[in-house]
Amino acid sequence: MAAFLRLALVALAVLVVGGVVHRGYIAITERRAERMEARAEVLASTRGKVVVYTAHWCPACRTARDWLVAEKIPFEERDIELPTGAKEKRAIGRGGIPQFVVDEEVLQPGFSATMVNRARAAHGMR
Repeated sequence: MAAFLRLALVALAVLVVGGVVHRGYIAITERRAERMEARAEVLASTRGKVVVYTAHWCPACRTARDWLVAEKIPFEERDIELPTGAKEKRAIGRGGIPQFVVDEEVLQPGFSATMVNRARAAHGMR
């Protein structure tokens, strides 16, 4: 009887732990789906545009902004110091700034005129 009781307790423990792990996996999967959905929404908002995520204190961001203006490239600037810009930047999932997104394509963080021009050309933007 004691062996049976011990076996029953072990089986119950496995079921309980398995259920907790299963619920945890579902929660992780749901959060991942939410992040992917948020990223898709942000990228959709950049369709047909050059968007750059910046901060006022960032020297590379100023350089990028000045270059875009000098080249007369229409762009949309989103400040990561503001709640909306910060939320969008997190959804994109890249670390540095300036962060360019050209027609839904997320470029490597940082500023490279060549990289921006290549992305624009690849998407048929002048």
